[in-house]
Amino acid sequence: MSKRSQQIDAFFRQGQQLHMAGRLAEAEAIYRQVIAAMPRHADALHAIGALALQAGRPADADTLLIRAIGLKPAADFHLTRANALLL
Repeated sequence: MSKRSQQIDAFFRQGQQLHMAGRLAEAEAIYRQVIAAMPRHADALHAIGALALQAGRPADADTLLIRAIGLKPAADFHLTRANALLL
């Protein structure tokens, strides 16, 4: 893994910590910066989709989760999308 990828992943983990602490606006800003730096960062797309779902924006969540699933069809990504579709 390149140094740049490692830095982006470390920044993403910072966003996850903020997300888990309930600091959603700060986490979203970091996730968006990660996606700007690496548009195919599936975990960041999933995380911001989950955050959009938490914030009551299921349509935004679905769009982001579809992109994440296209890059990495992980079971937890599908589960988060199912939750978005149920709202």
